[in-house]
Amino acid sequence: MQALAGVHTFAAALRIQKRAKVELGHTIRLAQQAHDENGFIVPDELVEAMRQIMYEEMCRRPDWAPTLPLNAEIGVGQSYGEAK
Repeated sequence: MQALAGVHTFAAALRIQKRAKVELGHTIRLAQQAHDENGFIVPDELVEAMRQIMYEEMCRRPDWAPTLPLNAEIGVGQSYGEAK
């Protein structure tokens, strides 16, 4: 399960980066990825827009699991610990 979570999470990270570039006009790079979480460093003025993009992409069902129930929590903080 953790391996599949990692596949989904990394695919979501790629979509998040692409949407940030297209929709926000910024290159937001993935700073950390674990089996079920992505970490991005985001300018303060883009946090709310990125939260929405991240939530949508983390909840998007993969083609290989169209009925998979997904939900996400988006944490924000000045450090990884604060964001958890």
